[in-house]
Amino acid sequence: MGLTPTVAIIGPGRVGTAIGVLAPRYGYRVVGVGGRRLETARRAAELIEGDPVACDILTAAARAELVLLTVSDDSIGTVAAELVEHEALEEGASVVHLSGALSSTVIAAVRQLGCYVASAHPMQTFSNVESAIRGLNGCYWFCEGDPEALETMGGLIAALDGHVVDISADRKVDYHLSAVFACNYLVVLMDVALTMAERAGIDRKTAWAALSPMIGLTLSNVGEMGARAALSGPIRRGDYDTIVSHLATLPSQAEAIGDLYRVLGAWATELCREEGYLGDEIADRLLAQLSGEPDQTPHVNDPNPEA
Repeated sequence: MGLTPTVAIIGPGRVGTAIGVLAPRYGYRVVGVGGRRLETARRAAELIEGDPVACDILTAAARAELVLLTVSDDSIGTVAAELVEHEALEEGASVVHLSGALSSTVIAAVRQLGCYVASAHPMQTFSNVESAIRGLNGCYWFCEGDPEALETMGGLIAALDGHVVDISADRKVDYHLSAVFACNYLVVLMDVALTMAERAGIDRKTAWAALSPMIGLTLSNVGEMGARAALSGPIRRGDYDTIVSHLATLPSQAEAIGDLYRVLGAWATELCREEGYLGDEIADRLLAQLSGEPDQTPHVNDPNPEA
């Protein structure tokens, strides 16, 4: 193997294509782009310097010292088995998949051919190839597997100014859930927020212009003071009547939004109890409302607790 290994991209999607575009800028030679659909592989190969061959996955894999499996999670094991069945790997090659949820054990079969395995997941969002190219530089990669494959992949990550973080194979699903909540479900929450704004008679463009500065400051606060200290809003203040009014309105809007509100509200309530923002009495009353239980607890703000 030379100073930089030859690279094959198996799966010419957003991430695979982005890595293929970036790698030659740092001295790596992409020798093959393999895919089930040759036309898709060709389109990706046209974006990559060095004229890599657009071909089937077996041909691409056989040409490289670093084989990157950038296919969907459900296809990784199948592709690895196919490579083994056809002996389509050079001895000593490193085979690395980029799944966040799966460990390197899913491709362990390629060790039969004298190869090394690893998983390396970039903590970034990839909406299209252009954003993937921008996002890969400097991001964090969570990696586990054989030392040989990790060393080879680590060189490429270092070239991209990335940060390698070791992770246990049996903790990959927990790790991936962290990414899903932080990214995918954040987008879902933004859509819910915009949906509620629309129902208030505010168009989405105006709503986003108003919400985005608050969102940006919220994320900044999380970074500066931590998620728990950054929490604000009616639950942290113990605004019981506001929560009641929210719950009264939500059923007429959408059952799923109501369910989401209750689950997140319960988490926020327990968080505020643990941090000392709420006492047990108001926390219990809020949880009762959020769970749909009738509130029968007297409290100091009631002018007539017996009424």
